[in-house]
Amino acid sequence: MSSLFGYAVASEVELCRLAPEAGSRGLLSVSVTTPNALPVARARLASFGTCTLARTGDGPLIACRAAGMFSVEPAARRVRVAVAAGCSPAALEHRIVATAVPLLASELGDAVLHASAVVGGGGAVLFCGPSGRGKSTLARASGLPVVAEDGAVLAADEPGEPALVWPGPTGVRVREPAGTRVVRAPRNAFPVPARAVVLLAPRGGRRVRAEPVSPAEAAVELVSHVMTAVDPILPTAFRVAAGLADTIPAFRGRVPDDLAAAPAAARELVAAVEQHVQEHHPLAAGIT
Repeated sequence: MSSLFGYAVASEVELCRLAPEAGSRGLLSVSVTTPNALPVARARLASFGTCTLARTGDGPLIACRAAGMFSVEPAARRVRVAVAAGCSPAALEHRIVATAVPLLASELGDAVLHASAVVGGGGAVLFCGPSGRGKSTLARASGLPVVAEDGAVLAADEPGEPALVWPGPTGVRVREPAGTRVVRAPRNAFPVPARAVVLLAPRGGRRVRAEPVSPAEAAVELVSHVMTAVDPILPTAFRVAAGLADTIPAFRGRVPDDLAAAPAAARELVAAVEQHVQEHHPLAAGIT
């Protein structure tokens, strides 16, 4: 059975981006239903893009105009989907693998970041930042194995062990003038210890920069990138962000605003971060 973030996934929706490896973290399911069969929202939590996040008695409820409604139900370890009329298979799959399943993983106790991640010399280097900062572009351009593309799920394999970044969907989504498509990229099939997180600054300048950031500053910035639907959101997001910042070295990363230079810039950024971690944080490997 195919997997996502280490979980085996049984789905009534065709999901082409699942990993071919078997999941070792238990079974999740995705089923199709109707809007009337979904639980009623009792608290609206947040809005992002064309989607609204709310809370029901069963768990998070995601309403997306372009894709449909998604009931995330941790007790049943499932996502129920009411598909919007006219939603394309690619758009539906993206919302499932990049939003609904990561939120389910969060409900099950994983730390989830809106981030991409590649495998450097000593572990996973995560790129974190708002949409448009180049997370997916850097992951693809680096030429390094990709372990996460639009959402990174971190969790220890065993209690008390360092956290691992678990493999996300295959391929990388790229925006092009004609629209968004998924392209092939080298991938990592196994969970990898979290080595560093790079907080991406707006692109610009002539050279790559990677500057260490204090845990306190990193925690503040990571809050807005934590994926959670616990009500209220902020205290839980800050707890997750603080835990990550306390145990994973953080950097402010900046690359030139030049798509042609992206491959060299991505590799240089990862190399600079890896060198600093080796010299100053030799034991850094994630959260517990």
